[in-house]
Amino acid sequence: MAENAALVEIDGLRVRFPGAARDAIRDLALSILPGECVAVIGPSGSGKSTLALALVGAIPNLINAESTGTIRWLNAATQPPVTAGSGLAALVMQDADAQLATLTVEDEVAFALENRDFPANEIEQRIDEALASAPAHGLQRRESTLMLSAGWRQRLALASALAERPALLVIDEPTAHLDEQGAQAAIAAIRAAKAQGSACLLVEHRADLAASIADRIVALDATGTIIAEGSPDKALQDLAARPDASSLRLP
Repeated sequence: MAENAALVEIDGLRVRFPGAARDAIRDLALSILPGECVAVIGPSGSGKSTLALALVGAIPNLINAESTGTIRWLNAATQPPVTAGSGLAALVMQDADAQLATLTVEDEVAFALENRDFPANEIEQRIDEALASAPAHGLQRRESTLMLSAGWRQRLALASALAERPALLVIDEPTAHLDEQGAQAAIAAIRAAKAQGSACLLVEHRADLAASIADRIVALDATGTIIAEGSPDKALQDLAARPDASSLRLP
């Protein structure tokens, strides 16, 4: 791959859900470089989660929505319609209950790895590594996922995604159900994933947390249109000068 070549390129993306009066996101263009962390911020309803779901192919292949534009993975021999679980991308949804699939902690971490036919010894090693990572530290292998709090389920979902070592980690509101200690653990986990070479698309309401980890911030307005993009300092300065800045949680 050439230097500075994008890992994934989004061009002209537009998404509208059935019965909606307007597009959730429109004419969106975005590229993510290998190892880069891009934080997407914006008010509720600005299309941040829609972008995350479209990026991994859940929209329109698993979720009913009209979608136009292109998403190209430039280092992939083929363009799988759904990239989550392919090694290209791993998705952590805001609602962890919507993606946890098994009854124990160790089975949850192993789930995607088993589906990708990893050797048993490597799966065991990755379970150990995931449970020693910042978000999952304190979880036990045989703990029931049904007995975990919302915050711990979110931590487990993040640890399971990290175990896949994806080229791109797509995380939707990783701190939504976490206290400050848990939020800092989630940020530490993203840093660890970057250190391993993963890029990251981080959807986050808290601009202060986004700025602490992101290489670049992309801000959407209420119509799903990019209104600011650049380094954290530049993007936040541009946003602070806007009359609608009160709808964002700026530091």
